[in-house]
Amino acid sequence: MAFSIHIDKGPQDEHRVALKGDLDINASPRLKSELSLAYEDRPADVFVDLEALDYLDSTGLGALISILKRARMDDHKVAILNAKPSIEKLFYITELDQEFVMGGQDGDC
Repeated sequence: MAFSIHIDKGPQDEHRVALKGDLDINASPRLKSELSLAYEDRPADVFVDLEALDYLDSTGLGALISILKRARMDDHKVAILNAKPSIEKLFYITELDQEFVMGGQDGDC
């Protein structure tokens, strides 16, 4: 499935990011680039909604980790929201659930 990203700058203290499709080696550079630009324009907490994400590979995780590292430099957080069980499992297997804020289905972190 084709990958799409929607970034809503929302209130001053957050970015809301909705990902759809397959976040793989082909889509990861785009996510990293677009999200980095949005974050550099206005550093803030980042909430990544994975409800419509069907597939995530290691390069996709790498793109998310890159923004996490940048956000931490400014004492901001990156939260993962609404991940499907198969995708959420990747965060637990890799122990990235200890690095990202793992939100529930309602988006509260």
